[in-house]
Amino acid sequence: MTCSLFTEGLSGRKTAWSLCVTGAFLLAASAVHARPVGTGPEPNRVTLQVLGEGMTLSAHYERRVLWRGPFVLSMQVGLGYFPLFTNGGFAPGTVLAPIGPRLLAGDGVHHAELGLALTPMLTLDAAGRGGWALTGLSVTPSLGYRYRRAGSPWSFGLAWAPRIGRGLREVELDHVLRLEVGYSF
Repeated sequence: MTCSLFTEGLSGRKTAWSLCVTGAFLLAASAVHARPVGTGPEPNRVTLQVLGEGMTLSAHYERRVLWRGPFVLSMQVGLGYFPLFTNGGFAPGTVLAPIGPRLLAGDGVHHAELGLALTPMLTLDAAGRGGWALTGLSVTPSLGYRYRRAGSPWSFGLAWAPRIGRGLREVELDHVLRLEVGYSF
């Protein structure tokens, strides 16, 4: 099974950068069209995730893009770090930057969540040349649950997030249970 996101060379990098630029545009455009605070779900949310799109521990910013009844569409961007261990020992590690949409459905305190993230993986060149190199891409769909008590800015989430990625040498599939704590403002 192949996907254009996982092809090596220029076409995969163009796809990754075009998704990043599109996501940044949607985040910026949503700031102009956001509803006033107090009329619905807050437009901003920051989360700390264990596992999930950022692999080990990651921080994410989520911006509401569209709100229609019980449905909320948002874009998220994040930053995570994953230490690497190679045959020769410890490598400097990989910085991950997931970006993608999330759809929430539900009224009140319980919400179903459906998401998708594209995560470029940047690794510090340990060969002595310096700089960062794009060493892989992963796509992470997620299906989860989010709880937020009425009147509280805090939320808690749990999701199944299988990560499908193009690593250094092969395509990888990891089944991950994502845990997150979020604060909305």
